[in-house]
Amino acid sequence: MSRREAEPPAGSEPSREEATGRGPADPQVSLREQFAKLAESVPGVICSFRLRPDGTASMPFATPAAEELYGVSRQELARDMSAWARNVHPDDLPGVIRRIAASARTLSRWHDVFRYQHPTRGLRWIEGWSSPQPEPGEGVIWHGYVTDVTAHKQLQEHLRESERKLKEVIRASGGAYFEHSADLSSGFTTPRMAEVLGFAPEALPGCPELVPWLMERLHPEDAPGLVSALAAYATGKAAELERELRVRGGDGGWRWVRLVITAVTRSGQRPDRSAGLVFDITERMDAEARLVADRAALERLHEVAARLVGEDALPTLLEAVMDAALAVTGARMGTLHILEEGSAALRLVAQRGFPPEVVRSLAGAPDDPIACPERLRGGERHVVEDARACPWLAGTQARRLLEDAGVRALQSTPLVARDGRPLGMISTHWREPHRPDEVTLRMLDLLARQAADLIEHRRREQALRDADRRKTDFLAVLSHELRNPLAPIRNAVYLLHRVPPGGAQAERANAVIERQVDHLAKLVDDLLDLSRVNFGKIALQRTVLDAREVVRRTSDDLRPLFDERGPALHLDMGDQPVWVEADPTRLGQIAGNLLTNAVKFTPPGGRVDVTVRGEAGACVLRVRDTGVGIDPGLLEAIFEPFAQAERTRWTARGGMGIGLSLVRSLVGMHGGTVVARSEGAGRGAELVVTLPLAPRPGGVVGRAVTPTAPRLDLVLVEDEADGRETLGEILRMQGHEVRLAADGRQGVEAVRERRPDALICDVGLPDLNGYEVVARVRALPGGAATYAVALTGYAQPEDVQRARDAGFDAHLAKPPDLDQLERLLAEAAARRAPGAAAPPPP
Repeated sequence: MSRREAEPPAGSEPSREEATGRGPADPQVSLREQFAKLAESVPGVICSFRLRPDGTASMPFATPAAEELYGVSRQELARDMSAWARNVHPDDLPGVIRRIAASARTLSRWHDVFRYQHPTRGLRWIEGWSSPQPEPGEGVIWHGYVTDVTAHKQLQEHLRESERKLKEVIRASGGAYFEHSADLSSGFTTPRMAEVLGFAPEALPGCPELVPWLMERLHPEDAPGLVSALAAYATGKAAELERELRVRGGDGGWRWVRLVITAVTRSGQRPDRSAGLVFDITERMDAEARLVADRAALERLHEVAARLVGEDALPTLLEAVMDAALAVTGARMGTLHILEEGSAALRLVAQRGFPPEVVRSLAGAPDDPIACPERLRGGERHVVEDARACPWLAGTQARRLLEDAGVRALQSTPLVARDGRPLGMISTHWREPHRPDEVTLRMLDLLARQAADLIEHRRREQALRDADRRKTDFLAVLSHELRNPLAPIRNAVYLLHRVPPGGAQAERANAVIERQVDHLAKLVDDLLDLSRVNFGKIALQRTVLDAREVVRRTSDDLRPLFDERGPALHLDMGDQPVWVEADPTRLGQIAGNLLTNAVKFTPPGGRVDVTVRGEAGACVLRVRDTGVGIDPGLLEAIFEPFAQAERTRWTARGGMGIGLSLVRSLVGMHGGTVVARSEGAGRGAELVVTLPLAPRPGGVVGRAVTPTAPRLDLVLVEDEADGRETLGEILRMQGHEVRLAADGRQGVEAVRERRPDALICDVGLPDLNGYEVVARVRALPGGAATYAVALTGYAQPEDVQRARDAGFDAHLAKPPDLDQLERLLAEAAARRAPGAAAPPPP
């Protein structure tokens, strides 16, 4: 019998006799029986697989589990494998066939895993192992084992998915993963570990050297805590370990890391194998530190802001600003400079962290590297990250000062007023190279704004106090100045009542009255002019003139004052005209105030020199005296209004301190400058006015000729009896016919009766005011032809315009300038002349 005939058919059962043990005892049957029972107890399928020479296949033997595995009967499988092949996943079938063919060709062991579509149980995973044997006729039969590994494959897929998700979580967390055994002899880390610690991957050692290597790089303050925590974890006292530590990275700087360790397996309480994550939290910790610092800085800023409205002295507040700057920047050293008013010099007002000898050097350094005045004037922040590497500091005194102070880095933030004026600098310094971040610089800008407002606020307060004091002194001096001329006037009047008219005493009394009245008029004019300048009410009447002639005439007018006071007056006008485009009245006022100031402060026997020259494209007027001189610290202050009154209130020398202030204003209106120079008290002074030169004019400007008015019929309306009577007498002395009226109604009635050539009318009358009077006069028959002059103590430009709007032809300020009055009356006479043009409409 052949071997094939000896094999039982696939799926065959033993005979009844064999199963019951009856019949002849056959060892082979007994062995088959044992094999069948063994095969049935195996969870998979034991089978044979035949590949025929014609390429068809069958499964001649299979344990009963084959039907459950494939969903095909064993009989069908024994006949043909077509149903089985149809259920193999189409993507896997080519590979299964290919691997069977390879095993048949090489007679090598067959192993495969493939998907199988079970008729009732769905897609399953099948895994098989078998060994091939050749058969006659070039067939091959495999005997082996096949099982359902679906659950195992699903578990594998689940593990792969879990591993994939774990990797994604670790990657998303930014952490580095590691595992190690309890004795640290084995373990691994992900490549991210080197990046977290700031090292190249090849720089990190493996186990067991990694942990000691890391311990050496721990911050000294963090190492003891970590050792204690590791001991508690290793002995089971702590289920896991979590710490935030500082590690020195590959760049030499400290990095903050968060370490988390937990057990993977345990033997009792002790971990056998541990796993963990390491996160780089440097940015977070820096941000937290920055928030703490920013909060402290904001509290400092709030404190400074709150103290702005307090009563602390400026030096105390500037010290608080200095402390706030250190809190904002985290620096240990700092300086605060302010710019002196009216000067380009920076003054050190507060400092922190500098030795006394360095402070003295910085305070006296002309090119102070801390404050950097050039940057201040440009309103720029000044940052030096490393003084040793800064090219423009190399070899300078500034570099040596910084080295003496131990400064490697600095910043200087300008203090700028709201109108853009530089006020000072806040500077902070570091002993190591450093650059403040943008948040710090913004904080500094806020502090600088507060400091600038503080300085401005306190300076304004001081200026108001100074102005109030000067005005108080001014009122006292004004009282003195008004009383001074009133006393000789009263004395002269007393004499005039008691001495023969026309005698020498009467002449002297008249001269005294004239001088003192002129002095009072000038005093009032200066006050009014100063007010007009301050409010922009003066309009210059410019003409091209020779400045020498104006100064010479002014000097001639003031010679009697020099003769009276005693100093000698010397003029040096040169021999070349000095042409300027100026208002002749205002230029004379400038020269007159300079000369009056010089004679006031020069004792008898002294000397005043006046020169006018054309120099370097400018007209230069110099008034030099040998008088009391000026303290150098007051050279700028003398041009402030009432400053002189403040200095001279308790001295024998008069003066309200408005003359030089008026000079500066008028010179500025002409586009010029005025400066004061003096070598100190008792050494005289020089005032220098510089004006732009003008092109030479086509003709020479001469002195104006005052026209002489013919006899006129006048009506004078004035409610103040002395003023009315004295001015009436003067007009009669000039040959005019004058009717006097004490109020507005009398004036209107006098014009109705007389139809005069001109009306001179006070504005401030007790019944009808002057504006109402002129309106009623214009309404009278022929009243439009009457030349009307407003007489008033209100002399501002708006007062002149109001008089013209009311119907007056001219405006005359009290006390009236008699020359000007004479010119106005000449104009009235000209209008009266036959053929004269009609007056312009009011």
